[in-house]
Amino acid sequence: MKEIIFILFLLSGAIKPFLDYFHIPTGLDFTLLTALLLSLLLMHDAYQNKFVIKISILSKYATALLLTLFFLILFSLFYTSSQHYVYEKILQFFTVLLGFIYPLFIKKFSVEKFLKWFIIIATGLTIVFFPLFITGYKSFSTAYANFQSNPLLSIYQSYLTMGYIIGITLIINTFLSILPTMFRFPISLFLLIVLTTTGARGPLFGFIAVTLLFIIYNGFKIKRPKILTMLIGSILIVFMGTYALTKLDIGSLLERTYDRIVTIEKDSSANDRLVRAQFVLSKVDTEHILVGYGFGSFGYEYTRYDVRSYPHNMIFEILFELGIFGILVYGTFIISILRQLIRTKKFLPWALFIFLFFNSMKSLSLSDSRILFGFFAVILIYHTYQKKQNIGDHS
Repeated sequence: MKEIIFILFLLSGAIKPFLDYFHIPTGLDFTLLTALLLSLLLMHDAYQNKFVIKISILSKYATALLLTLFFLILFSLFYTSSQHYVYEKILQFFTVLLGFIYPLFIKKFSVEKFLKWFIIIATGLTIVFFPLFITGYKSFSTAYANFQSNPLLSIYQSYLTMGYIIGITLIINTFLSILPTMFRFPISLFLLIVLTTTGARGPLFGFIAVTLLFIIYNGFKIKRPKILTMLIGSILIVFMGTYALTKLDIGSLLERTYDRIVTIEKDSSANDRLVRAQFVLSKVDTEHILVGYGFGSFGYEYTRYDVRSYPHNMIFEILFELGIFGILVYGTFIISILRQLIRTKKFLPWALFIFLFFNSMKSLSLSDSRILFGFFAVILIYHTYQKKQNIGDHS
């Protein structure tokens, strides 16, 4: 149960649009609700163990570095140009801290159960998302003005977030033998079809890059799926393809994905990211090089309004808002994760790290990265539970 609640917390941002669409009441904001549950579990676990917490030296080191980054964030309150949004962003960063600390500090957190249930829950979410996304695309493209008040809009606009989640799920399911083989192959095919349909380029490119690295890692030797697995997968492809083409009409969506890939240099979102990167580099001068403009300041400095905005690149975001000090702390934190990866010597945690880090360079904001830091924590403890639970992967 503790692993499932953690997954719901990590995925809460993607789940909330579905709760709104299906009118499912939760009383509190779903992220806040799951955060409170995690906090209660942590306190109960600490009380049961008489507040004795046993974690590895590297985990302690990484936690100390993340808390140091948080100290720099609080210190920046003295000089940030953001007067209001900064407090919202700090509250959001609390969820990042919680997402990182929980799997490290909770006793008997099962990496195996976490990875297995992540696949199951994320795949279920994708099954619900796929037809709604297609319906939303049709409505959006034909009647945008009338669509703005439709709760389907939030689901349609979450295609990047869902693409990110689908990419992570694809990597776990493809490169880890944790579900029965007869299910793994069809699930991966389904997730890949949905990911391609969404047009989420970062997750798609990230998965392709990880797959190519896996082929190189294995010396260009790929195990062929068993006959039963191939049969089930083929039936699923035929069924999904026929249904999608006749009922959902995904042809225009596939064309949209193709256009987003081949015309990336002309794409407005790609150009906007480039403009933001140039703005960061132009604004980081000698006066702000050490401590930056302050947490949450990018929105004000970029738009002259105290609003949520970020460079879509975590390194640039930290450099701009927390300066060289922030970069040094975050860089050292990343090195601690890499040190554990070198010890682990398994492909899956490397694949997850590459995918997550790559996407943090093009899409994420530091305060929105619960999934990123949650998986960083899982990577830190993967090796220990690899030996305890005999988790098998393809490496």
